[in-house]
Amino acid sequence: MMNIEKYPNKVEAAVWGQFTSKMEGMVTNLTLSRENQASFEEYLSNYPIANPGIDLTTTILTTGFCPSYKFFDLNIPAEMVEDWVGKRRQ
Repeated sequence: MMNIEKYPNKVEAAVWGQFTSKMEGMVTNLTLSRENQASFEEYLSNYPIANPGIDLTTTILTTGFCPSYKFFDLNIPAEMVEDWVGKRRQ
C-alpha cells in the first residue's frame, strides 16, 4: 500500500529535478556564450587585421535545455497577402 501523503512530494521532487537541470543548462549556455564572446573580442583587439568590420554576437543554445515549439503552417487570407505585397511594391 502506498503512503498517499508522500506521493505529491515524490512527484514534485521528480518534476523539480528536471526543471532545475534544464535551468542549470540554460545558465551554463549563457555563461559559456559570454565567455566565448569576451574571448573573441579580446582576440580581435589583439589582432585588428582579423576584424571583419561587422558586429558579431553569438549565443550558445543547447537544444535539450531550451523550450521547443511546434511548427505550423500559417494560412493568411488572400486579401492580407495582396495588401502586404502591394505595400512592399510602393
